[in-house]
Amino acid sequence: MYRTLAENYLWSSQMAPLETTDPSMSPERYFETLRYRADRSVAVADDIYGDRFSALKYAGPATRGGESFSDTKKTDFGFEVRYFTGSDGIRFCQILYVLPGSPAERAGIRRGDRFNGIDASTMPMSRSVYSSLMAAQRVTLRFNYPQKRDVTLEKGEYYDTPVLYRAVFETSPRTGYLVFNHFTPGEGDRFLNELDDAFRYFREQGIAHLVLDLRYNGGGELTVARRLASLIARREMLGQVLVYKEYNRCFGNPAAFEAERFLSEGEIGPYNADVRRLCVITSENTASASELIIHGLKPYYGEDLIVIGETTVGKNVGGVEITNSRYEWEVHPITVRIYDRDKVSGYETGIVPELPELAEATYDRPDIGALGDAENDPLLRRALARLTGGEAASAGLLSLQGSVPVRSGGGATETSLPERGLIEARRAVY
Repeated sequence: MYRTLAENYLWSSQMAPLETTDPSMSPERYFETLRYRADRSVAVADDIYGDRFSALKYAGPATRGGESFSDTKKTDFGFEVRYFTGSDGIRFCQILYVLPGSPAERAGIRRGDRFNGIDASTMPMSRSVYSSLMAAQRVTLRFNYPQKRDVTLEKGEYYDTPVLYRAVFETSPRTGYLVFNHFTPGEGDRFLNELDDAFRYFREQGIAHLVLDLRYNGGGELTVARRLASLIARREMLGQVLVYKEYNRCFGNPAAFEAERFLSEGEIGPYNADVRRLCVITSENTASASELIIHGLKPYYGEDLIVIGETTVGKNVGGVEITNSRYEWEVHPITVRIYDRDKVSGYETGIVPELPELAEATYDRPDIGALGDAENDPLLRRALARLTGGEAASAGLLSLQGSVPVRSGGGATETSLPERGLIEARRAVY
């Protein structure tokens, strides 16, 4: 663990000398003694300028080395919720979205539905109790809105497509709308292909503006973030610096700075939508690669990039997942800090939107509507109005075409590197 962090960790120069550490500690405790803290008087989660995000995870029997890192399919119920809480815990949950082909979709669960009971347990309940109940293979959810009903679900396999929804609004000029949920390429670049298809569609429809909905996106892989930024970018931005990455000096880079550029015209031209104005919708869960998109594009777009919603997490760093077949632990160290083209970082406290009170209005109303319903989603309505300068709530829809996952399979992708220290496999996660 020490040698792995010494090679990779962003704050490796702050680590205590090896001979002063105590290898008799438990792995979890030993890891915590190596983690960088800017202010050792506060808890890790509150130490904004220290290391809030590195992690050590128990992976079970030591079989992970060489395994495919595909995240294309999931086995679960297939929905995401927002908790509504009080002093006594979770009072009810609201469905934010349902994945295509999932057990939840087959059971008729829809965005906006609310439930306040699981099996024989009725809310309020703590999050730990909620998580324990939802870990079961089969659950019965007790819905109380829009009508009372019990729905029994059994976990099943489905494609966890990040391109959840796309549409084009008949504004003047036309505005695209994309709900993008995680930065994952998928097996055989399946999800990258779906992302390309969405932007080819936007390009064919002649959009000039884009609403990028990252409310449910906690991050993912840099290669996908780079591609999304390049699909959005104005044509003249292609090939220029998207962000700079600051590492420690153990990778042979004396300056410890490395440019990550937009894809070139030759690489992305047929799909690039040449978006002239962009509005990003955020939430308190928007993090990492999602924040990188906003921070990297802002110097180019200036006032033509608008952020609405909630203040984001503030993860201006990225890391790697390191595994080794000899050990039952995964190390997830922070290895890189993100800067924009002007070498400015500094969003540790989150990216602040305009009119944050609109986010509360979105969830205070009993009907939040389907994805793309500007009448019932105040944030989407505001985004359209800000981009067009008009009354977007009454704008007609040119298309309500959503992205339906292609069901064909693809070859597994794997990232592996020559062993350096104890590293057997490593992938970048932002």
